[in-house]
Amino acid sequence: MHDRNRVYRLMQPFGLVLFLLEACSATDAKTGAERGSTKTDPSTELGARSALMMPLQQVQHSIGSFQWRADSSLSAQAGTDHRNLTETFLLETDGQGRIHGRHDNSKEYGYEFYWAKGTYTYKLRYRPFRRRQADWEDVSSEATRVWNTISDTWAIIGRFAHLESTPTDRKDRIAYRIALAENPRHTSSHGRRDWATTMNVSALSGRLVFDRATGVPMFVHIEATYGFSKDGTPAQVTLHLKATLTKEPKAFRIQIPKAQAAPIRRRPQEDRRALLGPTPRPGWYRAGGPIRWWRSHSAGRRVQQRTRRLGRHQRNRGHPLRRAHPRHAASPRP
Repeated sequence: MHDRNRVYRLMQPFGLVLFLLEACSATDAKTGAERGSTKTDPSTELGARSALMMPLQQVQHSIGSFQWRADSSLSAQAGTDHRNLTETFLLETDGQGRIHGRHDNSKEYGYEFYWAKGTYTYKLRYRPFRRRQADWEDVSSEATRVWNTISDTWAIIGRFAHLESTPTDRKDRIAYRIALAENPRHTSSHGRRDWATTMNVSALSGRLVFDRATGVPMFVHIEATYGFSKDGTPAQVTLHLKATLTKEPKAFRIQIPKAQAAPIRRRPQEDRRALLGPTPRPGWYRAGGPIRWWRSHSAGRRVQQRTRRLGRHQRNRGHPLRRAHPRHAASPRP
């Protein structure tokens, strides 16, 4: 115990220095991860699996200007319920830092957005464009949601896949063929949904093409058929996903459409004051003016105070200590 205290006393002058060094190293690591400085090597199966989960910021840092398109179709049947869903995705960036994204599906839902130099332009499928001021941190969630289409799909069926390396026509590309694995990878069920633990893939095929230098997935084609059980009801799903990424030249520019400024929604109380002016107290004019209102209001307050005072008096009279006082003792009957 004495030796431990001696070590603490010796290290105390260096505590602040060590804390600052640790904070700086953590900040540098976080900044490097956010800028996408980490490179992924897709030459191995493990590296290819990691490249499919590559974040958007790393792709922007590695390639720069690009255009990414994806088409997805999903057909699910659970009992007598049969549903189909078709989706299209678009994401592109240019050399000036502008970004454009779009997401449409067969359920009449659509969303499109542009971002350039702190201005966020957006619209729903059947609405006009609106614009507002926003930082990249506010818009990155929309762009990431579009880009994560591949990673979300691979997170579900990736453990059932086996990747086989195949030759390509280009030396700067690495290609894999997707096949159904005989023994699925064993992963922890912690954090997974209940239906994902009962999932079983019956058919799986596709093709993957990566950029050899950066590891960015340039082409992804996945076809899968799997089943699962949800709330005791078996379900069968057929999935098709095809995504292509194309490098754009440095002269590529994204044209921002014209849009009206989005209205700034203030607090309801501020809107009420702007429309109706200062709100008077209840009964200010209906009771005949401020003097009569003050008299009635004061009378009501006096009645409430008197009621509370009498209530306290009655409660105090029943207290044991009050009953024991000679002044509250009951006088004997004559």
